[in-house]
Amino acid sequence: YTGNTFTSVNENEPPAGTYDTSMRVSISLELEAALGEMAATDISGVITAYTFFDGRNELTQNNSILESAIFTVNSSGTVTNWTATARSPFPDPKADGDIELLITSTLSFDIGAITVCVTVSEAGSCSVTSNDQGSIFFTPGSWSAEVTPVPLPASAWLLATALGMAAGLRRRRIKRT
Repeated sequence: YTGNTFTSVNENEPPAGTYDTSMRVSISLELEAALGEMAATDISGVITAYTFFDGRNELTQNNSILESAIFTVNSSGTVTNWTATARSPFPDPKADGDIELLITSTLSFDIGAITVCVTVSEAGSCSVTSNDQGSIFFTPGSWSAEVTPVPLPASAWLLATALGMAAGLRRRRIKRT
């Protein structure tokens, strides 16, 4: 997925750094198989790897959780609706200065956000937060698919050769008798 560039930027201090209007959300999903026609289906079970990028932060299966991956695909294989969100949540227990990252995309909006826990309450939640955010609303980007053929393992060729030789030997034996 390649989103359009952010049209809105919200900056606070902390966190350090900034979003700008040249940045965008991009998402890459690796799936076990191509998606067929489906209505609003959670595909998280067939995602083998993912990368969400918002121009500042990269979230993958190694540093975040996939909160949602719900897709609608039409009969020609085009993604027509989606909600995809990756989050690197605040650690638990929380401490002042902890950071949470969020990158999300839907048909209606793309958002990249960094939230800093400024003050932790006695109950252990972040009672005061500060965030930076880049966003674009009502101007969805586009999905594209790249289907990678799975090569046959070397053992498949060896098996085919052995079966061919076995068939040849059998044929030769039949001719002799």
